[in-house]
Amino acid sequence: MLAAALDDRDLAGWLACFMPDALVDFSAAGMRPCSPERFWELITAADGNRIGGQHLLGNSVVRCRGKQAARAHTEYAMTSLSVAASGRRVVTRVGGFYEDELVHTRVGWLFASRRAGVRWNTRDEIEDPAPSTH
Repeated sequence: MLAAALDDRDLAGWLACFMPDALVDFSAAGMRPCSPERFWELITAADGNRIGGQHLLGNSVVRCRGKQAARAHTEYAMTSLSVAASGRRVVTRVGGFYEDELVHTRVGWLFASRRAGVRWNTRDEIEDPAPSTH
């Protein structure tokens, strides 16, 4: 739900995944730790140039810490497509992992914190694809 909400730019869905005092830490990507609301503001600030994006998640390991808390590790591959100042399309690809602290509440499991790590990234300007002949 969390990655889909971010990819689909669903703010209500994004915020519904977090505890009220949650912390989002993407310092590995050059951002200061902040609230989910502030992270949303920062990550969507360049949406005027955004065409789309997708997070693919896998290799998740969840370790319960009693009945009310859990720690999760999930690998991700993220691809986004945007428009550069030159007008060319830009493909950005990032691979890494999330380390999450989860809390069980009356509405289900929520994120108390999310920390992202980056293993690799690329950014390439590409030519616009040829028009479809279909």
